[in-house]
Amino acid sequence: MEENFLAIAGNYYYVDLGSIYDAIKLKRTIPDPPKGESEEVATTAPEESAVEIDVSKYEVVKLMLEVIMSPEEEEVDNKMGVKAMEKLSVPFKLAFNTLIFHGILKEVDL
Repeated sequence: MEENFLAIAGNYYYVDLGSIYDAIKLKRTIPDPPKGESEEVATTAPEESAVEIDVSKYEVVKLMLEVIMSPEEEEVDNKMGVKAMEKLSVPFKLAFNTLIFHGILKEVDL
């Protein structure tokens, strides 16, 4: 299985595409109906097939993915593991850590 992955600082990572949607989807709460109105009139739900996303989250996730997928000026020596990542840029480190934190970038368990 290892031959199917390329190492990044001694570990194997992948982008979980399902987690991207989970991170950017718009979370809506249906408010309580005003007093005196029926619940049927007050709660009109959007179409079931409609996909609503938070555009600001989408843009930030898109930018972070572009940062980690862009070539760095310095090559990372995978044999040095995490120590090699100290030479990477601050935007790369921030994007990498944020994507891991939100479950978009995941480590492969081999």
